[in-house]
Amino acid sequence: MPEIRVALEAPDMAPERLDHATHLMQFNLKKVGGLAVHRVREAPPPDSLGTGALIAELLVVGAVGAGTASTMSSVLTSWLEFHSHRAVTLRGGNVHLRADADTDGEEIESALRRMTGESGA
Repeated sequence: MPEIRVALEAPDMAPERLDHATHLMQFNLKKVGGLAVHRVREAPPPDSLGTGALIAELLVVGAVGAGTASTMSSVLTSWLEFHSHRAVTLRGGNVHLRADADTDGEEIESALRRMTGESGA
């Protein structure tokens, strides 16, 4: 089963606000049919730059087809629009995408499809 890691980047967000944002993102991604979403980490990764970086990571497991990728992309794009100075990093397979408020939803959707081997239409 394909796995996608979703890291919420919020270096200036208070830990309790990041915790709330992560729970909300997890809740919204769980609404996407066929996906299981688990919390992975809430600390700076070992290779992060700067000591104050706060990152929360979710692991998304499930079949990501065309409709699922579109819905997941909408959830992520909405979060980025609301938190315009934040970013989300997506990793799955050999695909890596760092998205921010300027990233087009279609680019996110395309990356999600590539992460799971879906060509989708």
